Amino acid sequence: MAQKPQLAIIDPNHVPDTLCDGPANATIHPPLATIVFTNSQPKPGPLFQGTIDVENIVVARITMSVDTLIGLRELLNQVIANHEADQQATMIASSGHKH
Repeated sequence: MAQKPQLAIIDPNHVPDTLCDGPANATIHPPLATIVFTNSQPKPGPLFQGTIDVENIVVARITMSVDTLIGLRELLNQVIANHEADQQATMIASSGHKH
């Protein structure tokens, strides 16, 4: 099977990074899929009264083709496997064990 040519990746709009450290959800509605990201944040009013009352704010909603979602899954699996291997190598190196 022929591979698609790799297109240049540019960021002319300087899209900002967004912290997404809350619950996430994904839905598939063929031929598209949507991932919703949230960030857990304290409500400002109670915070200034000395109370922490956290709510999950939707910070990003990304819709893509199901094929792109599958590619994202493969990318995440690879990144996580590499991270776990790096973590294991760091633990072995810090314990003084040699292989």
